Amino acid sequence: MPLGSTDDMVNFVDELMKSLLRKFVPNKERTQALEALRQTCESFGDKGLRLFDEVYYRKSNPDVARRVKDAFAHFMTAGWREGRNPSRYFDVAWYLEQNPDVRAAGANPLVHYIEHGHTEKRPPSDPDRLDALIAIAPHFDDAYYLASYPDVAASGADALLHYVSEGWREARNPSPDFDSAYYLQSYLDVRRSGLNPFAHYIRIGRTKGYLPKPGADVAIRKMPLARNIPLDELPSEIVQADALAGGVDMVSLESGRISGWVQTAPIRRQP
Repeated sequence: MPLGSTDDMVNFVDELMKSLLRKFVPNKERTQALEALRQTCESFGDKGLRLFDEVYYRKSNPDVARRVKDAFAHFMTAGWREGRNPSRYFDVAWYLEQNPDVRAAGANPLVHYIEHGHTEKRPPSDPDRLDALIAIAPHFDDAYYLASYPDVAASGADALLHYVSEGWREARNPSPDFDSAYYLQSYLDVRRSGLNPFAHYIRIGRTKGYLPKPGADVAIRKMPLARNIPLDELPSEIVQADALAGGVDMVSLESGRISGWVQTAPIRRQP
């Protein structure tokens, strides 16, 4: 039954208060408590996670989008019980599977995370996937991904979640400026790590001078390199580099290591 009637709203508020406050709250304060929870979900914790994303929720659940006015209310009353996720960053099924005490208590997993899970260091979703999502989100080109992979667009899947979960393993690219297959083929340490290549590049690779795609002169221009990088960690093509002062240290090049700042003057690996 869609929310909207007085009885439905009373039942919703009662369920919310049991999970959120676990104590009696006067009726006149319930609306304020609900709104406070909604605002808390906008940006939560030290990472500022958006625990409830209405655009994501409606797009991921077209049946809900067609018949529900208040998406947040729907998730709090029915959505979580149906295994629907409130945002990219919170996985209802995963959280309940990892926390059988929450499942046994019949608690709303999102409310439990806000009240207890966060301070108890319980992750809101798979930690590796969560870390990749946080790193990649600001750099991901949603429109490019959906235009490049019409099968993903046709499936209705969230583009970013698809790339993080499986797209990179299928050699799909998150933007025109990054080539997943090239990056994995070029850097053995990344392949061995099992990490999402784009997340690795954002957090580690670009500071080490790793190239995001073949011939990526502009993309890495003026990118700081870590000091004394072994040349065998760099791709087997032209390396763009320039020292902070006086050009590249050719002694470093001859010894098989390089340091400095990425710029435009091409310097080839020494034989």
